[in-house]
Amino acid sequence: MSNLSAEITLQWAGGEYPFALKAKQIEGLEHDCGEGIGRICMRVFSATEYHFKHLQRTIFWGLIGGGMSATEAAHMVRQHVDGVPIDPLGDPSSTLKTASAVLKAVHFGWETLPPSGEAEGRETRPSEQTSGSTAPRSSATE
Repeated sequence: MSNLSAEITLQWAGGEYPFALKAKQIEGLEHDCGEGIGRICMRVFSATEYHFKHLQRTIFWGLIGGGMSATEAAHMVRQHVDGVPIDPLGDPSSTLKTASAVLKAVHFGWETLPPSGEAEGRETRPSEQTSGSTAPRSSATE
């Protein structure tokens, strides 16, 4: 059995927060964005083809999947996503990097959370894996 997880804890909004996109949250994200999880991931991973709602709704649904109430998640998104720069230089917990890390966790899985910046770094093939690197997963619904 794999020890990969689709749940991650990230430094974001001045604290550490658990994020997870389980089946119910993926369905909510797909509904909100009007496209499938594969297309959402492709857009966000490219860092150029995304829409703001891809980032906003990924963080919202990720917080809910991590255990936060919908009311609190909506408040956090209003306070820390809406109206703030999307990807300021040097900010490892920017909106873009946070959404990307949440999507990479559900798409590839994490053995452990990689160091800041590595989540947005190079992809690794299974033969190149080291502790904390991304790895393909067979199922996104744990």
